[in-house]
Amino acid sequence: RVVGLISWRSEATYALGTSQGTVKRFTGPLPDKQEVSLIALKELDEVVGIAEAGDDSELTFITNEANLLVFPASSVRPQGLPAGGMAGINIPTGRAIFFGVGFADSVVATVSNSSMALGGTDAGSAKLTQLAAYPRKGRGAMGVRCHKFLKGEDQLYFAAIASSAPTLFDLDDNPIVAPTVDTRRDGSGAGISDYVGSAY
Repeated sequence: RVVGLISWRSEATYALGTSQGTVKRFTGPLPDKQEVSLIALKELDEVVGIAEAGDDSELTFITNEANLLVFPASSVRPQGLPAGGMAGINIPTGRAIFFGVGFADSVVATVSNSSMALGGTDAGSAKLTQLAAYPRKGRGAMGVRCHKFLKGEDQLYFAAIASSAPTLFDLDDNPIVAPTVDTRRDGSGAGISDYVGSAY
């Protein structure tokens, strides 16, 4: 599945994150080939996000257990394409479901439900919180709790960093009525009507 788009010939520096919490930065342009490997992945690992990330950027991981880590991109030295990256977020259990670059006015969108639910049947609870509300930690830390589960919930099935006035969309790209921005960094979500597929 597609997790992001970058410019093949750009000289910008990019960062990518994986489900096991590895982070890697590399600098373009990419080699003049039809296909290029961007990271040497460990077994069962996969890329969950990629974005342009200069030294002044902040990188964010969010896990399915509702831990969020924000750390400076400058703490991740750029590597060559064959390299396997370095520790981004410490994940004792679970996996990262989001990785990306946030900005000063960005909003974190998280949606929780039961891991026992079938497919898109349990829309769960959504929460919007300003990224600025979360403390910054060093690379390799576990991060902080970003969403408190309600009774019957045990996972985040969706997480993203969106604009200062985000809109949630269902799996058919129809807008969903979202809750107001919550100032509590670890508060619970509010019930929503449809399964969330994206946020902008």
